[in-house]
Amino acid sequence: MTNTIDMIKKCFSTRSIEILRVCIITCAGFLLGHLILLAVMAFDNSQDLTSFEMGTVCAAFFCLFAKSFFDSNWFSFHFNYAVSMGKCRKHVATAFMVLAFVKGLVVASLIYVFHIYESFICRTVYKEFPVDFDFDSIFTAQTYIILIIVLAAFEICFGTIQTKFGPKALGFMWLFCMLLVLIPSFIEKAAEKAGGIKGQIGQFLIDLFNAINENMLLAIGLFLIILMLSLPFILLRKQRVTL
Repeated sequence: MTNTIDMIKKCFSTRSIEILRVCIITCAGFLLGHLILLAVMAFDNSQDLTSFEMGTVCAAFFCLFAKSFFDSNWFSFHFNYAVSMGKCRKHVATAFMVLAFVKGLVVASLIYVFHIYESFICRTVYKEFPVDFDFDSIFTAQTYIILIIVLAAFEICFGTIQTKFGPKALGFMWLFCMLLVLIPSFIEKAAEKAGGIKGQIGQFLIDLFNAINENMLLAIGLFLIILMLSLPFILLRKQRVTL
């Protein structure tokens, strides 16, 4: 227990700069998205114009990207370095997980602050325009906790995979993420082609997804989160050190 606490202290002393780095990237995402919102609201003269918290969404995506790829590089480097210095793999993995949760807490709080600010702008400065999506319905205490866990899980998962399989593994992870984003639109387009084999497959998948209720979705998400957080203790127990 003492060794784990000492490793956690050492981890924060050497990697605390990462908290500032991911906050800067998240702020850059918010600034980009908010500037897009301001530009659209200023120059778009269409009749059906609506306001949207673009800055908050961009901040979340930038943060997720940073934790999945940039932070995973530092995870891999510091893990190999710590083990090469004689540190126990289990203690290192535990310390890195604590740091990942702290970073998730800080960045999730930052995203919530962006939401509060941008929601205020949409409802005051642009109050004559309807809000495209009510983010207040998803920015709750429950989703705040979920966001912290998800951000930590992504960093731990991607960092473990890169440590185990090398930088090339990130390319496959990036491809996998892109497929997750693109597959729903492909399924929807395939379902529109009624009568063909693609249409039947697309409709079958849509019916399958619709059959998944909230409890099933929660169970699947919980399983995936536990799996992602357990990866360091599964894959890195006898990991060979490479510097």
